[in-house]
Amino acid sequence: MSPYRVLTQTRTISQVHPLFWPRCRAYARDAVGYFGVALATLPAGIWLNQAGIGSSRPAVIGLSFVSPLIAAAWAARAESTAARATWGKRAERLRVQTIDGDQATYPATSSQSVPATAGSRTAIR
Repeated sequence: MSPYRVLTQTRTISQVHPLFWPRCRAYARDAVGYFGVALATLPAGIWLNQAGIGSSRPAVIGLSFVSPLIAAAWAARAESTAARATWGKRAERLRVQTIDGDQATYPATSSQSVPATAGSRTAIR
């Protein structure tokens, strides 16, 4: 069971949860950093492609997990520190906590982001 509170309320299409836009802005800020992680791995990808590994489909699929996993670990680490937030969430004055209001642990925060990251890669044919 997840240690996070799930807020459920009945809303119409025109109503949005008050945290919707702050979370969107926070994710957009964080995505800049995640893009930086992807750019940082680009030279390694070019080198591996020139070494002939780029023609191996399993290797390409396996290597495509590297950037998202680094970004997920980075976010989980940020959310489990005393700041309780990634830099995008801090800019929006949001924080991650357990249902009891305690600081979330690294295993709890990483269990939220890593399966989503891995799940986004299962659609590769």
